[in-house]
Amino acid sequence: MTTDKLILDACCGSRMFWFDKNNPAALFADVRIESHILCDGRALEISPDIQMDFTKMPFADESFHLVVFDPPHLIKLGSKTWMAKKWLLAQSRSGGGMSLHKVHRRVPSGLADEFAQSTPAKRQHG
Repeated sequence: MTTDKLILDACCGSRMFWFDKNNPAALFADVRIESHILCDGRALEISPDIQMDFTKMPFADESFHLVVFDPPHLIKLGSKTWMAKKWLLAQSRSGGGMSLHKVHRRVPSGLADEFAQSTPAKRQHG
């Protein structure tokens, strides 16, 4: 699969990461396509541009200038809470496999490692 988009959001969910939830430079992907009404009455829409499992991306290496990777990561939530709807359903539907290594392969050579080494958390811990 090819695209003219510069950015891949590999597990976009409801696009909470984004100020511009329709950024024309980004391709929004998620394993889910679903709608929910949260406990406070707000609508939660998970409507990616393409439906895909980030552990099996259909793109060649170095297809994007930037990959946003903010996977579901909360593990102690009730199965019917709104946070579970926002985060955990993606993990269960993708088989729970969340390997950052597989995403690193999609970024230009060395860029992901360079970024990881430059983050404040890495600098503090050695």
